[in-house]
Amino acid sequence: KIEGTPSRMLAADGKLFVVTREGRLYAFGPKKGEPVVHRTAAQEAAPVADKWTQAAGDILKATGASEGYCLVLGVGTGRLAAELAAQSKLHVIAVDPDAAKVQKLRRAFDEAGLYGTRIAVHQGDPLSYPLPPYLASLIVSEDPGAAGLDSGGTFVKQVFRSLRPYGGAACLPVPAERQEAFAGSVKAA
Repeated sequence: KIEGTPSRMLAADGKLFVVTREGRLYAFGPKKGEPVVHRTAAQEAAPVADKWTQAAGDILKATGASEGYCLVLGVGTGRLAAELAAQSKLHVIAVDPDAAKVQKLRRAFDEAGLYGTRIAVHQGDPLSYPLPPYLASLIVSEDPGAAGLDSGGTFVKQVFRSLRPYGGAACLPVPAERQEAFAGSVKAA
């Protein structure tokens, strides 16, 4: 007997594995066994207060975003993503082109007990990463260069495509010398 709705099944090693939509994994085989539940224990990290602590608080206050999904396009140090997860109920999805940085952040977030539960970090081009439309309540960037901000209209279209209508917000660090051009790209989109 399973709890939930089956979404995937796989037969291997003389067993049937069933994954439910609700995220449960079952293994059925010829021998009866007791269910085993594996839980990860979060490592308590020493609290860090830096410029990203204040920036995340300011972003959350200014946008009113508190739950749903947050996209971080260009992860930088990963501190903004971590602070947004710590200060809200947002589920954070980060996309960055740097594979080494992505692996480093995955390990750090996993050790903190956040990876896969509150934060996911993906390697890829933020401008072409296959994100679902209207996913994000909030879109931010710690590293606008890695996010593709300089591509103007292409970046703006990706942000609008991923941003929830009627309440979604993008809070992006656009340098003063680029603000007029960026505003033009937004207006054109």
